[in-house]
Amino acid sequence: MKYGYEWLIIDKGEYEIEAVLKWQNNTACIKDVFHDLMGNNRPGKSRLCIEWYQSDDKMLCMIRKVT
Repeated sequence: MKYGYEWLIIDKGEYEIEAVLKWQNNTACIKDVFHDLMGNNRPGKSRLCIEWYQSDDKMLCMIRKVT
């Protein structure tokens, strides 16, 4: 564990994804994006909410699809 961070392996599969553009100015809306992606389902260990910061302007909200 370099730098004391925990390693996590993201399961392969299909994910619901929504991009948040200019995310640094829109942090308040991120929770709403995840709530929309979840629908009536709740996250759990098999359904993590993942934030992927692709750049200073683009972040992806990702939740694994329920199968």
